[in-house]
Amino acid sequence: MDSNTKRSLLVTVVGVTLFVALLRFSDVLAFAARLVDLVLPILAGGILALFLSVPMAGLEKRLGRLFEPYLWEQK
Repeated sequence: MDSNTKRSLLVTVVGVTLFVALLRFSDVLAFAARLVDLVLPILAGGILALFLSVPMAGLEKRLGRLFEPYLWEQK
């Protein structure tokens, strides 16, 4: 198959896919809404973990310095 045939076949497939997607636009939107509902908790959890990791690192460092003498006595 030469490149011109491949290109016209690709254009045809993309065109038919877009045409069918536009015919069933409500189904496409429902699928996108389900996909967003699935990904949103994961994204929110990642953002929350990112925001909490910064203050927790400082707290961990301060508590480590505070309890360091006691940690060496137990060993």
